[in-house]
Amino acid sequence: MNRNSILVFSLFFILIAVSGCSHISSPASPVDVDWVTAAEPEYVTEWPDNRFTRYIPKPEAGTVNYIRDYSEYGRYEIVVNDISQSDFDSYIEILKSTGYSDVAQKANKVSVGIMLENDDVYLSIAYSEPGFNILITEKSN
Repeated sequence: MNRNSILVFSLFFILIAVSGCSHISSPASPVDVDWVTAAEPEYVTEWPDNRFTRYIPKPEAGTVNYIRDYSEYGRYEIVVNDISQSDFDSYIEILKSTGYSDVAQKANKVSVGIMLENDDVYLSIAYSEPGFNILITEKSN
């Protein structure tokens, strides 16, 4: 794994940690990330249909590689492969056109980390060609 990939995945996990912190009253409060190791990857070939995936449209490009079901923690992760940078950019624009707004974004030559939100969920997204991870976190949790 090169330095840029390490930076993006570090940003991704920072975004994951922050995405569930809106209920924490003190900035010095510890962040509960025990859930990160609570689910094993489940390799699937079809876009999942559940309460989490109903928050977002299915990408028009790419193939689902695996999911991690953290639903008991109010989170759900989908990993998509075989998607180009331009198709990924189009997907982000589709998310924004459906009501998501930017919370944070960081990019370099090989990767992008984005956090979006709407009234119901946060989306933490990390892209490095040829794929991306999207973590859906319900705000109610």
